[in-house]
Amino acid sequence: MYKSMGVIHMGINPDSGKAEKKISLWASLTDSFKENPPQHYAHLFGKIILIHQFNEKSAMIKNEVPPEQLEALLNEVGDRVFIKQQRRGRWVETYHRDGSLKRRNYQIGISMGGGPTSITLLIDKKTGEVRKLKSV
Repeated sequence: MYKSMGVIHMGINPDSGKAEKKISLWASLTDSFKENPPQHYAHLFGKIILIHQFNEKSAMIKNEVPPEQLEALLNEVGDRVFIKQQRRGRWVETYHRDGSLKRRNYQIGISMGGGPTSITLLIDKKTGEVRKLKSV
């Protein structure tokens, strides 16, 4: 989170029958949530928390949100987020001394999950004890 920018996402995993409930938290500075807006959101200390439901494989469930509900969410978020870049590819360009393009290499980004802006919490159903898993 940067000053008052960004939103917090909360992913709630279904009950797997294990002794612990899994909840994921991550921060985002872009409006990428518009692609799959959550059904619910909350306010906490001036921050907006977008609440997503996950399936058994920890993938976000696709939501069908009415346009007026999406508009209300966008009004709540306001200018806290940046517009997500639509181009998916990344590339590296190198130039000659005269400024002409020498080479353009296409780069593929691979995400392995986790990161400095994400936290996974495991909550013991019997004791209520919370364990925080650190990203690597």
